[in-house]
Formats: sequence, C-alpha cells, structure tokens
Amino acid sequence: MAINNKEKGERTIKGETLRTCLIEIALGERAAEEYFRGGLVLNVFTGELLRENVAVYKGRIAYVGPSERMIGRNTRLHDMRGKILVPGYMDPHAHTDLYYNPATFSAEVVKTGTTSVFSDMHDLANALGWSGVLQVLKDAPAYPLTYYLAVPSSSPPFPRFEGKEVFSLKETAVLLRRAEVLGLSEMTAFVRILNKEPRILKMLDLARTAGKTVEGHTTGVSHDKLNALINAGLTSCHEAIGAEDVKKRLRLGLYVLCRGGSIRNDLERLMEAVRDLSAFDSSRILLTPDGLFPGEMARYGYLDHLLKQVMAYGIEPVRAYQMATINPARYFRLDQEQGALAPGRRADLLVLKDLKDPTPLSVMAKGKWVLREGRKVMPSPPPFPAGTYDRPFRLRRMKGEDFRFRVSTKGPLPIISITDKTLTRRMDLTVQDHQGLVRSDKDRDLAKIALIPREGGRGGMGLVSGFGARIGAVASSIAHETHSLMILGYDDEDMARAGHEVMTMEGGIVVVERGKVLARLPLPIGGVMSSLPVPRLAKALEKMTGTLKKAGCPLEDPLWTLGFLSFTSLIELRITFSGVYEVKTGRILYNGFDEGVCF
Repeated sequence: MAINNKEKGERTIKGETLRTCLIEIALGERAAEEYFRGGLVLNVFTGELLRENVAVYKGRIAYVGPSERMIGRNTRLHDMRGKILVPGYMDPHAHTDLYYNPATFSAEVVKTGTTSVFSDMHDLANALGWSGVLQVLKDAPAYPLTYYLAVPSSSPPFPRFEGKEVFSLKETAVLLRRAEVLGLSEMTAFVRILNKEPRILKMLDLARTAGKTVEGHTTGVSHDKLNALINAGLTSCHEAIGAEDVKKRLRLGLYVLCRGGSIRNDLERLMEAVRDLSAFDSSRILLTPDGLFPGEMARYGYLDHLLKQVMAYGIEPVRAYQMATINPARYFRLDQEQGALAPGRRADLLVLKDLKDPTPLSVMAKGKWVLREGRKVMPSPPPFPAGTYDRPFRLRRMKGEDFRFRVSTKGPLPIISITDKTLTRRMDLTVQDHQGLVRSDKDRDLAKIALIPREGGRGGMGLVSGFGARIGAVASSIAHETHSLMILGYDDEDMARAGHEVMTMEGGIVVVERGKVLARLPLPIGGVMSSLPVPRLAKALEKMTGTLKKAGCPLEDPLWTLGFLSFTSLIELRITFSGVYEVKTGRILYNGFDEGVCF
C-alpha cells in the first residue's frame, strides 16, 4: 500500500540523518524518490535473479523487495518489466590520464556502465606533480562516476637513472590518509623491493599502516620472489598472462586482476583458470582493461566490452558480473558502499535488456541518471584545466648539432630493437665510423632516440630499430613514466624542429619531414592529456597514426610503442635520461649525447 503523503509528509532530510531516512523508507514511513518496479534484480551475493522492486533515496538504495509502501505522490516510478537491474561496474586498475583526462574519461566510460574507478594516477602525477593530483581531488566529486585514486608507488621506477621521486614519503602519507585514496599504484619497480631498499619498504609500511592496498606488477616473477613480494605488502597483480599465473597468485593470497585491454588482452587464456576453479572461490578474481585506447573505447565500450568477452569464453554470466561488481568492492573494502543492489549501498544501477548483453540501456550513478533508454541526460563534467602545473617545460631551443652522436667504443653498439607493442630486445651492430660518429639510416631502419628532462639538463640518446617510418622525426611529451621530451628521428635538423614544436605547444606530438610539420596533436594538460572528448580524440589520434603508417611504420600503434620505449620496467633495452638502459642488469650501456650538451 502506498504511503499517505498528506499524513506522513514529504519531510526534508534537514536535521535528520540519512540513515534514519533509509530506515523509514524500508518501513514504509517515508516516500522514496525513485522506485523501480517489476524487474529482475541480479543478486551478486547469492547469484540469483529475483523479481524485486528497488527504492532509491538521496543517492542510496533504501529498499529491495516486494513492498510498495514507500511509493509517495512525488516518487518517480520506473516500469522495469522485461528488464534486468545489475550493479554498476568498477574498474579496479584504471588509467584515466594518458591521452584522455580524468574528466573526459569519466564522461565516456560511465555511459557504458562503469560507475566507479580506481585510477592508478602515476602518469598524471609524473606530468603535473602535487598540484595536478590536488586538482583531481578537487574536481572528482563533480565527475559522473565515483573516482578513487592511487598514490604513485615508485615514480619514476628507478630514480638513479630517471630523476627524483615524484612525491616525498611525507606527501605520500598525507594522500594515503584521504578516504578517496585507496592504495599505492602499481609497483613496477618490484626489484627495489627484492633489493630491500629502505625507502620502498617504508612506502609499503605507510600503505599497510593506513589499511590501503598495494598494486603489484609481478611480470615473470618466480614463485619464491612472489612470496617475498607478498611478504612486503603486495595485495594484487594484473600481470598474469596465463591460467597458471592466475592460480599461482590466487594460491598465495593475491587478488588477481584479469586484463583485457589495448596493451595486452589475455582474457581467453586467463578465463581457463576461472573455469578450472569454478567449483571453488572466485571472489578474488577481478576484471580490468589496464588501459584502453580512445579508439577502442569509442568503438567497443569499456568494462561492458570485457564482460562480453569473458562470457564468450565460457564464463557464466553471474560469475562474470561478480568479477566487475562485488569482487572489486570487496577487494577495496567498499562492499558496504557499492558493488551490489542492496540496502544502504550507493545507487549505482544499470538497466539491461538481457544478462548476456552487459551494455546498459540506462545508467544511474551516484543516484543520478546518466543515460536513459540510450539517451545521454547528464551534463558534462567541468573540464580539466590545461597547464603544466608543477612540471613546466624549461628547455632551451634545440639545434641540429645537439643530436650529433659520438661513442668511444669501437665494437658493436647495443641497439634498442622493437619486437612488439611494448617489448624490445637487444641487437648489437657496429654502426659508428672510425671517428666514433653514429648516423641515422632510413634504409637500415636505424633511428636516433633521445629523452630529455622537461626541466632541462642533460639527456640520454641511443639508437632504435623497428620504427620504420620514413620521416625526419617524431617528438612526443608522452614518455612513460617520466613524461618529458622524447624525440625519434633520422635527421638531426628535423629532430630539433620537432622538439621545438612540442615545446611551443607546451606538450603534444609532432611529426616533421624535411623541416615541414606533417602532423601535430596538442596535449595541453601536462603534455600527456588532451582536452578533447574521447570520440574526437580517437579521430585525432587515428589521423596522427595514419601519418606514421603512411610513411611506412609497420607498428600496430606507433605512438603507444614510442611512449613505452622509456619504460624501464619492461625488458630488454630502454632509453633514459642517462642513456640506453639494460633492464636485466640495471646498467647504463652508453649515452650518445656529448657531455657538453645541456638543454
């Protein structure tokens, strides 16, 4: 029986706690604001689909069940007959700050059902510094989804070669005390833990003391070393690439984030472990894209895209939805706040046509409608302010002669040889002349590559093979994880021109050939993020990639590969501020810049 609004009154929440109001709604003593009637509700706790009604008040779920006593004169009724209600999805390892920015990312993914994210944040922190992170904390409440953050754990991974740590231990402790900061970002430099470096161990102690998570990045780690890393405090890992990797990590107590994104998509192999363990507990298995390029996001969606894949690989729908809802909520100890359609939880609610189709017809996030029957109804979030914040570019104008490459060794020189989207191998070639001078060679696909600190100073230079584009140079301010100025080129003058153009834009990507700019993409937020909405950004990146491929680049995603040539946590050779770095040995092999060259 509906509530008598005249007798009970549509009382305001002023002077009363929200909890009291929710209790009253459940008892039929107060009217709900929204009432979903007659649909099937996915219960992620029991795995059941139940025909129930759902009442919402002030952004919270107040009631789930058969009663209609909380329907008032002003209650908005939604007929859910023939539809299914499921909780909003959570990405437990999001990268929201590379190419797109947190505001445009949030506006895009919420439309396809992702209503909360845990953002790794090390790219934004490296590019913008402390002020940039504070800007996100300030803006995030206005985003259409719930936005949680990580504190960078080891940025850059190896300060000895890559510059000082982004945050001090004191600053890290300040951030870890905030409720919206759930843990430390992925520990890419896990070798520093194994080496028992005091600063890293202290960082882990801060997270454990605060009751926060520590995200692992345990690529190729042996069983014994995995034990050691868990002893140090790691709580999860997203680097499993096969079923046995998943099982090994689960057996040792880690949460496992199964990855299916643009960098790697191993879902088919990883789901073998889920099927093998179907009779056992799978509550520690989660889903994440670990980064989805703007083009794929605009074309396929986000976590709904992953859910479609895992169901296609034989995972029963209920288990798939648990991996994207209640499992991440439990991992972050948020299961009383989100992850289920249950009393007291935040009203993150998706309306589906069929459980096998996870792309929602309608989306409610934080109790507000974002999408209604396929139509966007939310206002756009406030734009992320452009600027370089604490990390301005302070480089002098470059000259072609700066890129004169000379080495003292007479034997073969280690070349960074690109093998796939992110990995490289060592290739030794004798390329210097009798005076030690090294020249680029388009016909041999041998390019110079330089990485220069954005604040100025001496950079590192080496040689790279496998890029393949017959251009003069490409320069980018995306250089994982230091995000300074990276220039790859076959012509010294074009390298200087491309670098200058990027500096003029205060960040971005530029392609130059014979002194002419062929393509440019401004990245006005820290040099790593665009202000464009994701669909427009996808087209701009497609155009830039097309320029490089037209010039002969054979790579699937040239810009992504370029940006990862400085990532010192992946084998085998990388470019750093100090020169060419060998990951396995932790040594700088050489630096092609003359000692007197300073930017």
